[in-house]
Amino acid sequence: MLTRASEFFGRERLSRIADHLVVAVVVSLPWSTSATGILIVLWLLAFIPTIDVTALRREVLTWAGAIPVLLWVLAVVGMSWADASPGEKLGGLSSFHRLLVIPMLFAQSRRSEIGNSVLIGFLCSATLLLAASVADAALSGWISALRGGFPGVPVKDYISQSTIFVICIFVLLDVAIDRWRAGRHRFALALVLLALMFLADIAYIVTARTALVVIPVLAVLLGARHFGLKGMVAALAAVVAVAAALWATSPYLRDRVQHAYQECQRLHDDQCVDLQWVAVGVLEEVDWLRAGGTADRSRHRLDQRLFRSAAVGQGDASAVASENPHHQVLTVAIQLG
Repeated sequence: MLTRASEFFGRERLSRIADHLVVAVVVSLPWSTSATGILIVLWLLAFIPTIDVTALRREVLTWAGAIPVLLWVLAVVGMSWADASPGEKLGGLSSFHRLLVIPMLFAQSRRSEIGNSVLIGFLCSATLLLAASVADAALSGWISALRGGFPGVPVKDYISQSTIFVICIFVLLDVAIDRWRAGRHRFALALVLLALMFLADIAYIVTARTALVVIPVLAVLLGARHFGLKGMVAALAAVVAVAAALWATSPYLRDRVQHAYQECQRLHDDQCVDLQWVAVGVLEEVDWLRAGGTADRSRHRLDQRLFRSAAVGQGDASAVASENPHHQVLTVAIQLG
């Protein structure tokens, strides 16, 4: 079927279609998981008949292309000895297949030089999401209330939104530095201003606590990338200054950080915890890990079935069969051992 499609449309036409679909994929990312999945399937139908095996092999041999493949291999190995039926093993592996798409995307971008279009499309889409977030917050969450979400999160969830905004911040800063060096100072300042708007949304409207941890790390790496050791020191100083300013001016940010500290303190004091109170909390994640550790000690390996059995009868967060994005690293570790 793919060969017939290639003959009917022609290789060049399919390549152009694949280019447009890649841009459509990144534009849809901030808004709809379903649309992104559909567009990726359409992109694969257009891209696979035009694959350059040599170019794809070259991408897989780079670190950026090899790591997703190695993670997929790890998943295959982990699922091979799971205490489950063959059907359950294949089902557990299905979510890892998307990792194999990443080297293909690299090969597509390098072949067609659509990198700028992809970047601009993603930033424009994320900027529209930023405007929608601000509007929703200004309307006291009227839009998000229709879907039962957090105020300031018109689509998806606050974790996804914060992640997208963090990516935009550092892409914008990276490009701004390059444009400043090229003498385009006004354009560079405009990019920095947009990056600060994304940061303001995270600090004053809604944020995931993971973003607060990732931002300083990325800032130091960005400084090192452009200015070496001096850049790392300057970036660290800038992070401290900005963090102090945001802490002094954002009651919401202070509440988020203090809430995380209180959860850790309650865990340390071993107090009884109400499940509703820790529905999306630090304590839930620690109990999630504890349950996995209990399973590990009892069988010297981890899998989802054993984890669930270890959590049966528990009254704390370890009994929650959660799909919270915060737990994905622990879930994968439990699933693969």
